[in-house]
Amino acid sequence: MRASPVTRPFALCVAFTICLSGLCYSQKSAEITGKWSMVSITPDGDQIPWTLSINNDNGKYTATVEGNEGRSSARDIKVDGVTVHFRTTYQDEDYDVDLKLQENRLVGTWSGNGESGETQGTRATGS
Repeated sequence: MRASPVTRPFALCVAFTICLSGLCYSQKSAEITGKWSMVSITPDGDQIPWTLSINNDNGKYTATVEGNEGRSSARDIKVDGVTVHFRTTYQDEDYDVDLKLQENRLVGTWSGNGESGETQGTRATGS
């Protein structure tokens, strides 16, 4: 059975669109990697500064969190395009952090120890 003259260009267009979608998705994921200067807001309104470093080694993401208490590896990291989720420990308690890349900023929330709040960051200088 031969493809109709209309079917072939349509199939090529669909294949090209799928390839471009994968490329754009990959580029967005790459934009989330790097070093970020973050600030989390506590329920009391305090601002807690910290640094987030996200790396991608052949599709495997890792992250480290650094603050006043030192540096530690993030756990359960999941990157999906422009979103990232991970768990980290702060003052001996585990916290979930969910972030989304929006206009060259990471914005999102943290939750744990019965509390939650907002967090946001910008790309660290020199990264």
